[in-house]
Parts: sequence; structure tokens; C-alpha cells
Amino acid sequence: MAAQPVQFKHCDVANSILGACVIRALLAGLLLLIGSAASQAADYTYFDFEPDLITNYISDGPNIGFVRMTISIQVASASDLAQVQTHEPLLRSALVEYIGEQPEDRVKSLEGREEIRKACFELVNSLLERETKKKLATDLFFTKYLYH
Repeated sequence: MAAQPVQFKHCDVANSILGACVIRALLAGLLLLIGSAASQAADYTYFDFEPDLITNYISDGPNIGFVRMTISIQVASASDLAQVQTHEPLLRSALVEYIGEQPEDRVKSLEGREEIRKACFELVNSLLERETKKKLATDLFFTKYLYH
């Protein structure tokens, strides 16, 4: 025999109050979850390479091609940001070298750009792990990406 919901036979007001309390409790729980997710997301901070990274890429034709980009590294805390700032020359040099080795079709395609972004993220984390013994970058973004 299935359990029947509890209902008050002579009091519809009690049923509506009980339902309202359940809805309020569910909404309060949902707001707590959203608030904790927002506070976790608010802890991220970003390191932007200034000035932009500019380098040549491997061109298919006789003309020299170049790419100019602004890269932002997302880190989880201010202490991680300070460590990334300390290693900025190493990271800049490695990124310019890696991007300069890319072929023209990879630089100019959307799929290639995403592959380059992922590879740059892995490169940054491997260098930071070698220097600091932990992976400090949580993500990497191209906030400006121009090629010619």
C-alpha cells in the first residue's frame, strides 16, 4: 500500500501554508548553493601580459606573417598571481617561441586558435609546475588575437 500524503480535511489553509513553507525551504537551499558557487568564482584573479605578445608565424607564401595577442592567465588566488608575476619573463619567452613555431593555417583557423590556446595553457602550467612545484593556472584566454 502506497503512503498517502498528509492532508488536513477541514483546513485548506494549513495545506497551503505547508506547501508555501516547503517551497520557501527549497528556494533558500537553492540560493545557498548559488551563493557558494558565486563566492568560489569570485576568488579567481587574472594576470594579463603587458605589452601584447607579438611574433612572426610560419608563413606559406613569400610574405612574413605576424600575430599579436593579449593573453590572460586565470589563477585561483592572489598568492598564485604573485608567483605568476614573478615568472612572467619565462612565460612570455616560452609563449612567443611556441606561437612563432605555428604554421599559418593553424594561426588563421578557429580550430587552430583553440588548439594553440590549449597548448599555451599546458605550456604555462608545465613551466609553473617546474618552477613552483604546482600548477597555478586554472585557465588561459586570448583576449586579443590579431594576425596579418
